[in-house]
Formats: sequence, C-alpha cells, structure tokens
Amino acid sequence: MKLKENEIVINGRKMVALRKAKKLKMKTILNYVGCARSTYTAYELGYRNPSLKNLGKIAEILGTTTDDLLKPSDDESLKAFKNRLMELLNEMEEAGESVDLKKATDIMVAEGSMPPELQEKIKEIFIN
Repeated sequence: MKLKENEIVINGRKMVALRKAKKLKMKTILNYVGCARSTYTAYELGYRNPSLKNLGKIAEILGTTTDDLLKPSDDESLKAFKNRLMELLNEMEEAGESVDLKKATDIMVAEGSMPPELQEKIKEIFIN
C-alpha cells in the first residue's frame, strides 16, 4: 500500500479494541469523524489510512492520543522482542559466553527494545 503525503499508518486493531471498550456505536463515530462507514471500516481493517485530520478526530472520540493509535500492535512488538532476544542469545553463544537470559533481558531493557508490559513480568521472574 502506497501512502499519500498526508496519510499515516494507523493501528486498526487498537481502534477496534478502544471502540468496543468504550461501547461506542459505529454511527456515533462516523458522525463525529465525518466519513463513510466503508472508509472507517477500512481504517480498522488496515486497508486504508486516515488523513492527519481524521486521525485527530478518531483519537479524540476514542479517548486516546494520536501517538497511541500509531503504535505497533502487540503482535508486532512481541515479534520484534522475540527477534532481538534471539539475536542477543546467539551473539553470546557465538562469542563463547554462557547464554544468559537475564543478561540479554537487561540489555534489552537498557536499549528500550523490550515492550514495557514485559519489563515488569521479567523483573518479577528474576527478582523472585
């Protein structure tokens, strides 16, 4: 999908989750944003990206920020996390070091490549 100059890539899954959590009717959102049902549905399915103007309206009615709607989905974050963790563990093995999961996760926390929701879980595992 080629983006136009005034378009961005939105996280449609997050839009759906927020809409359902707020129990918003589609008609309410459509009236507020000012777009057709097919257009909004295409945003949620990831087939189309909103203009910056519509992104602001969508964020406002969903009670979130535009930044939050632009964040990658959890699936993408977890995939990146897994890939980086495996990369670090392989580097340790290739360097002849012992493979140390705690050290690898400490590195990931320091470089910011670990999703925040996993940082607490990892801390709990290694602290206890």
